[in-house]
Amino acid sequence: EDFRRARLLEPHYAMIPFEEGRFWLPLQRELALSAWHEALSRVPAPEGGAIFSRMLDLAPNDAAFRARLLEIAEGHDALRIDWFLRVPAEEAKPYLAAFAPIAVRADPHRRAAFERRAAELDPASRR
Repeated sequence: EDFRRARLLEPHYAMIPFEEGRFWLPLQRELALSAWHEALSRVPAPEGGAIFSRMLDLAPNDAAFRARLLEIAEGHDALRIDWFLRVPAEEAKPYLAAFAPIAVRADPHRRAAFERRAAELDPASRR
C-alpha cells in the first residue's frame, strides 16, 4: 500500500518504483520486475543507464531473470547494449547478430565495447 500511494503522489519519480523492486526482489521477483519496468518508464533515456546498471547489479544469478530484464529494456537500445555487455557469455552470444545493428547506432563508447565483446564471443566476427 505504501508503494502504491508513493507512486500516485510522485508519478514521475523513478526511484520509488526502483526501491519497490528492490523490496520485492527477494520475495516475489515478478513484482520486482514490474516495479523496475515502471521505474524505467519514468526516467529520461540518459539517466536510465544508471538505474538499469543498478538493476543488473542487484539481479540474482538467474538467466531467466536477466532475460526478463532484457525484456523490460525493450525500446531502450543503450540499455539493451548494456545488458549484452554485462550478462554471462552464454546468455549474450545468442543476441550477437540481433544486437549488431543496435550497436552501430549506439554512442562510440558502447559501440566499441560491443565490438570487443562480439570479438570475445565470436572470434570469427573480427574485422
